[in-house]
Amino acid sequence: PVPAQPHDDVLQDLAERLQRGEDRAVLVVEKMSAHREDAEIRNRLANIGVIPYLIPQLAATDPQTAKAAALTLSYLARTKEHRQLIAKEAGLGPLVNMLDRPRERGETAAEVATAEAAVAALINVIHDEDINRNAICAHGLLQKAGAILGLGDGGAESKLTRNMVILLRSVVINKDVRDTVPAELVEHLADVVVGNTNEKIITNAVWVVSSLTQGSEKFQEAAAAAGLIPWLVSQLKGGAPPGVTAAVAAALGNITWGNRPNAVALVEAGAVAPLQKLQKACAAPGSRWRAAAFTKSSAAAGKSAQKAGGAMQEVYTKKQKQQLKAVEGIIGKLERQQEQQIAWSCISRMAGSIRMAGAIPT
Repeated sequence: PVPAQPHDDVLQDLAERLQRGEDRAVLVVEKMSAHREDAEIRNRLANIGVIPYLIPQLAATDPQTAKAAALTLSYLARTKEHRQLIAKEAGLGPLVNMLDRPRERGETAAEVATAEAAVAALINVIHDEDINRNAICAHGLLQKAGAILGLGDGGAESKLTRNMVILLRSVVINKDVRDTVPAELVEHLADVVVGNTNEKIITNAVWVVSSLTQGSEKFQEAAAAAGLIPWLVSQLKGGAPPGVTAAVAAALGNITWGNRPNAVALVEAGAVAPLQKLQKACAAPGSRWRAAAFTKSSAAAGKSAQKAGGAMQEVYTKKQKQQLKAVEGIIGKLERQQEQQIAWSCISRMAGSIRMAGAIPT
């Protein structure tokens, strides 16, 4: 049993055991730091210096130890100071290298779980940290990502696949990073989404494709070669959920913008009717797609909500948890409005591409 708030001498003993490389100490620290609402214990663990001792354990032979070390860093990385310390202690490279474990040591459930823990840690480590985002790419994240997609159970509920596309979406928003992405990653993303039913996986993967194809002929061609255009159009025809539709509209807009062959392929895939229907729905009064622009006031409200959310994460009463949930809902709504604005812009670009292909009169 792990006490919720152990005495300082217990934590100090744990730190010494970690320094000596004891596997059991890694497992104990992981359990201590796992409580989402307990920032105090995570701060105490970081303050006694566990982070430098955890990083070598990421390469442990025992997959359970490596997984526990990665999960502990993931929990500690919820705090900005801890994220920066993980980077300072050279923890980013070892986390990225963990993605090679299933390929190098065999695709066992235990090794896939280590990669899953590493991806979870990377998601937290790059949060609001552009330097860390660029650093994990320099360590080869984008070259390793394709091999990771589809591992695990390989099905719609694969947590590893879900977290990897979330991580990629956070990474490729940076144009400098996009220029280093191998073109074959688009093919791996296509393999993930086609036939998948998990809304979160589909939405995030398609947003990755949208970012990659923005202003890039290389990725536009890769998306067409991977058969994504007819699949994306099928999502427009099939009444996909709003979140998926927003991502699909954005992706199709970027895949076809300034690219006549892709615009022609869009028409041949039967996009004209569903596009016209979507445009009409977007323009309708009260439509969820006709969201207000993400104005400065909305952005300010989002920042206020985030500050309030951060303050409320440390309280435990039922009423305060309900308040926190409401604040998170506000943030989510603002984020959705921003995505809808992007999608609306791309719908217009898509229409322009179709007109360029000669399918719709100006």
